[in-house]
Amino acid sequence: MFRRNLGLQTDRYSQYIGPTTDFEPSLINLSAFDPHDESLLSRGVLRKVSDNDTFLMLADRDTPGFDRIVRDSDAIEAVVAPHGRSLIDLYFDVIHPPLPIIEKHVFIQKYDSSHRDLSPPILAAVYILAINWWDQCEALAGLPRPDVRELERLVRSTLQDDMNRPRLSTIQAGLLLSQRPEGDQWAPTAQLVAVGQELGLHLDCSGWKIPSWEKGLRRRLAWALYMQDKWGALVHGRPSHILAANWAVRPVSAHDFSDAETEEVDQDTRRDIQGGRLLFTVAIQLSEILAEILETFYTLQSARTIADAVPQATQLVLSMAKPVQLKLKEWYAGLPNALRLDAYSTGSPPATTQGRVPSIGHLHLAYYATEITLHRRIIRSLASDPASVDPYVQHICRGAAKARLISAMDFVNRLTPAHLRSFWYFASKTNFALIGTFGSLLWATSPGREEADWYRRRLAEYRWTLSVSSKPGEGRGLTEFAMTMLDISTGLLKQLPEKPSMSQTIDLTAPPAGSSSFGPPLSLSATGSGVCLNRFSIGAGSDVSAAILCFSASDMPSKRKTTAPDMAEKPSSTKAGGFTPERFEAELKDLAAKAKDDSSSKHVVEQMAQYAKAVSLLALLGTYSAVSSLNLSPVYGSLPASLWHPQLLMIGCFIGWAGNVAFRNILPVKTAHLLPLVALYIPTVQWFLFGYSNLLGPRWGPIITESLTFVPLSALTVAAVADLVEGTRLPLLPGFVADAAPGLGSWAWLKFVELLAGRHLPPNMGRFFLLTRIGLELMLGALYAVFARSRLLLYVLPPLLHTLFLNTHLASPAATSSLVSSMLSDNWLLLDRRESVTGYVSVLQSMERGFRAMRCDHSFLGGDWIGERGRSLSEPIYGVFVMLEAVRLVERESPLPDKEARALVVGLGVGTLPSALVTHGINTTVVEIDPVVHEFAVKYFDLKENNAPVLEDAVGYTSALAEAAPESYDYVIHDVFTGGAEPVQLFTLEFIQGLHKLLKPDGIIAINYAGDLTLPAPAVVFRTIKRVFPTCRVFREVPPDEKAIESEGADFTNMVIFCTKSDAPLTFRKPTAADHLESLTRKQFLRLEHEMLEAEFLSRDEDDETILLKNDTSAVEKWHEQGALGHWAVMRRMLPASVWEQW
Repeated sequence: MFRRNLGLQTDRYSQYIGPTTDFEPSLINLSAFDPHDESLLSRGVLRKVSDNDTFLMLADRDTPGFDRIVRDSDAIEAVVAPHGRSLIDLYFDVIHPPLPIIEKHVFIQKYDSSHRDLSPPILAAVYILAINWWDQCEALAGLPRPDVRELERLVRSTLQDDMNRPRLSTIQAGLLLSQRPEGDQWAPTAQLVAVGQELGLHLDCSGWKIPSWEKGLRRRLAWALYMQDKWGALVHGRPSHILAANWAVRPVSAHDFSDAETEEVDQDTRRDIQGGRLLFTVAIQLSEILAEILETFYTLQSARTIADAVPQATQLVLSMAKPVQLKLKEWYAGLPNALRLDAYSTGSPPATTQGRVPSIGHLHLAYYATEITLHRRIIRSLASDPASVDPYVQHICRGAAKARLISAMDFVNRLTPAHLRSFWYFASKTNFALIGTFGSLLWATSPGREEADWYRRRLAEYRWTLSVSSKPGEGRGLTEFAMTMLDISTGLLKQLPEKPSMSQTIDLTAPPAGSSSFGPPLSLSATGSGVCLNRFSIGAGSDVSAAILCFSASDMPSKRKTTAPDMAEKPSSTKAGGFTPERFEAELKDLAAKAKDDSSSKHVVEQMAQYAKAVSLLALLGTYSAVSSLNLSPVYGSLPASLWHPQLLMIGCFIGWAGNVAFRNILPVKTAHLLPLVALYIPTVQWFLFGYSNLLGPRWGPIITESLTFVPLSALTVAAVADLVEGTRLPLLPGFVADAAPGLGSWAWLKFVELLAGRHLPPNMGRFFLLTRIGLELMLGALYAVFARSRLLLYVLPPLLHTLFLNTHLASPAATSSLVSSMLSDNWLLLDRRESVTGYVSVLQSMERGFRAMRCDHSFLGGDWIGERGRSLSEPIYGVFVMLEAVRLVERESPLPDKEARALVVGLGVGTLPSALVTHGINTTVVEIDPVVHEFAVKYFDLKENNAPVLEDAVGYTSALAEAAPESYDYVIHDVFTGGAEPVQLFTLEFIQGLHKLLKPDGIIAINYAGDLTLPAPAVVFRTIKRVFPTCRVFREVPPDEKAIESEGADFTNMVIFCTKSDAPLTFRKPTAADHLESLTRKQFLRLEHEMLEAEFLSRDEDDETILLKNDTSAVEKWHEQGALGHWAVMRRMLPASVWEQW
């Protein structure tokens, strides 16, 4: 194998004889060559490899350091012993696939024979690079690492010696050493290029008389050296050493890789090797485009040409950029699916050993660095002479640059720990930094303050993303450098003079609308999947705080006013002196005057004022009652939050009404004066107690939280009301009625206001700041302060400041920014949040597990794997939404083409099902009560639609539609569920009958139901459905877990109920590839494997005939508590407690 090779001989090294050396090429042909094409001369041996190319072969023994080779090899092996072979295996597992510059089988064959058979620098380079993944090897994790400094000293000294007798292994070692962050230096790259030229790597070796395996190795090494030179020139800002005029190497092809590696027994290893070869090839193509950009825009000559073209410099740059941009676009469009980032998700990735995904991250980062390099030159040309640039051209250029920046940040945001643990090319460290540098350039050149502020915020978000990735073993060295450079850039930008405001009416600081642009088209106005920080307005919140503070300062009386409530104070002591006729006469006159006043209109007015204050306080308490439950729902769910709320309200009211006199005697201040303090401390106390929700659980958490917040407020409010009405009389009523009327009337009014608030607040939540959970609490606290002015209002400042500046539940940009930062520390990214009709809705993204989900209160509405985004449809995280698509698979007497079908979907979620139906060509109408859910589904989950959504309550809409257009739909999909309990009005007999009426005679209905099968509620729902639809089949999402059922006593599951209007058997055809829509989840779940028999539902109570009726839903509601508590536990396993608690 090694007999005829040129660059890897064991005792000789080669030097290429160039056309201008002291060897005259025409004279070389006069020399006599033996059958091995060699000719002995006094200076050495000539080796003729082709008619035009000749090398001089020289002996190793005459070079410096030759006598140390064996000693160096032993020293290197001693540093890593006894882990040498494990490190070699780790190298070929992690680094070799994406950087195939070593012949694996030859290297291992030599090492197994003796480590001395390998060149010392390449042996050390393999070891030192593999050590970076030490903890990812089961055989090495936990063991002490070798002395890396000693290994680095040995590899540098042996590499320097090896350059005295260069061979291909010298290039291999130098390239590997350059992949270390510490090895990224420009001077060694220049040395490697020089050595490569001495070895003839810049030449076309296709016709050379050398083994075919060496031709392939030479071509791979040549292009690896080419990439090292071009990317080194970029990241160091230096002229490239390799010029196109002196480069004759043919492109790498499949024949240039060793066939022995594809014979690997392990299928995963074969796949990794093949994917790595593909990656290596397209990386070369990208490097050629980068080289063209550097040559076109960043040489001294091109810089002078552009500078001389002012004021037409921008037009010149754009004309020069167009062909390069087209090549970039074609390169990206031609990326094989296996190399697209969205081809892998951490949920089900084709991962390599230890959970690493293939090393494709550096390729995509290099693409964005290339794009940024091009756009940096365009932006600089705009800034060189802004007065001469057409404003429209400037707008287009800056818009395209902005889209590239957002896409690049979105890419970094989507990287998972699995991506970061894989191999990254040496330039990646700087490429991460270039994204921040480009953002800084756009900030510095922004024409107005609003745009500059937007870039400032986006750079701050980018730094957060980098900081999340800065963990040991997960890209620490990659991102720390980028953070340092970003800090330097932003520090310099602070020296910029303030820019003028460009608009007083249009908010240019908000991210532009549109979908994430994870791809090359510049026409896309993208926001990426970065963090949205300006979703809430802080203006209203500021107004509230200002109002409270203003009131506190201006409404503290210097003298106490005497009003009716002062009757509750202690009476003054009796005046000195005994009984006298004069005093008795005076008292008689006072009593007469009082009697006269009591019969006057003054008493009526005062009494009405007392009642008005009492009514107002009770109205505040009734409203707060509804708000308190709302505030608990994101942490505990709406049902657990409300289970004990009525009882706690009764307890608080009883304590206040019965104990008002005790409060009056015990408290050092008037009872009413404590109300604003308690009301404004509630958000802070809730924020604190939410941190213990996992410990308290869904049953005791709401009880303890409201016992320490809402119950004291209830007791003090009712005590203050009792004080107000204590001195009033109802003279026209009988005595027993007059005595009971204040208490009964107060309770009735309180419950009436609570009912009104509970009915009208949720549909209007989120419209503006005061109609948010914390906004309502602050507003109610301020109104309490209006009815109880005192100097005690100074004490509301601490909780108020905490709420405004530290409480992440506040709907303000600052709070959202803090929440984003806090959640990122748990590897979760908050993309958006809003308070809406159905609850607190937010979109979260798991940085570690790689999925994006929509949350409503304490429940998930659905989600998809972000690694799969970019296809026609994303991969859903829940299989049950895919199972609903099986309505298309039900066999009919007359097959129904998708293009002719109509579907009604009740309940949207993230839009997994509607998007699939629309993709199949089905005319689909969605009914969704919550407009925010629809907005987020469009914005963050790529919802596909072919009809306008119906944003109404499904009960009213379907009822009216059934009367107006019966038998209109081929498919009806009932997909509503939230909070761990059935929305009972959507499972009643009347509602199901309405859906039955909407179906065509051969139509199919699919009902998504989630519940605990150990409870009676699923059987009641199933009986209700069967009362309307004669033929049904039920399929679970996953099979039952008998151990979990036995230990937890619950069987909480998702299931789909398919029904038809006929008595004929319901059968399904087998799904085809077209049904799968290129989705692994659909391929798995459309098979409907886990069928449940009707007897499994009804075996508990065979004689029970209970069904759900519109006016009688008690059969299910009484089991809501247990179902909701079970659902809470399931949801807590989906997300960390801190994410739920911080909202």
